Amino acid sequence: MWTSPQELAFLEAREPLHAQAKATSTLSQFWDGMKVEWIDQFGMSLFIKQSTPGNPMGIKRLRQWYNNRRNTTNSTASKPGGRSSLAPKKQKYQQSQAYLKLYYSSKVAPMMEKEYPIYQNRLLELARGTLVEFPRYQESLRIRSNDVDTGRLAFMNTLARHMVSEESEEVKAEVAYLQENGDEDEIPAYLELNTSSSVGGSGSVGILARLGSTDPGYPSGSYL
Repeated sequence: MWTSPQELAFLEAREPLHAQAKATSTLSQFWDGMKVEWIDQFGMSLFIKQSTPGNPMGIKRLRQWYNNRRNTTNSTASKPGGRSSLAPKKQKYQQSQAYLKLYYSSKVAPMMEKEYPIYQNRLLELARGTLVEFPRYQESLRIRSNDVDTGRLAFMNTLARHMVSEESEEVKAEVAYLQENGDEDEIPAYLELNTSSSVGGSGSVGILARLGSTDPGYPSGSYL
């Protein structure tokens, strides 16, 4: 197997996202987000190695993994006594996903509504030639994505990694426990976000109207 345990968990955790993207004809956005997240967590190695016959690299390697995974699952489920595709499966989470599972509604969602539109606006200003300063966690995402907005999913995971790094040891321990032990729950809807994210386009969430919002429902702490 070419994947490390961490890489395997990363790929498995995104199987529902891949299935959803395929069903909604949004695989292009899915692969763009996958590339950004993979490089962020595992580096550029997979994307700078040269492909050889029967041994593709980069996105082709990731596509091959999901295709093989689907074929293996279908084959196993079709055999007498085989594991049904409906049987409960232990769900493993990356650190950011575990944090999202535990704190999406109470912490991450409000910050997404506040910070993502501002990030999009900063990218627009940058494209216009304005000198723009990004917070450190946003700057790393901007550089990896070559100044292109790669969507809500990539930003949400970047934001979640930043937020968990700022959390108390008690919260980090709770996240680590879920990450290590997993659960049999279905992937929550908020981990399946993969909508279009261009300003003013489908999937945007009141982008310009939210800038500078003082909604008391937002956490008082700033992640800027």
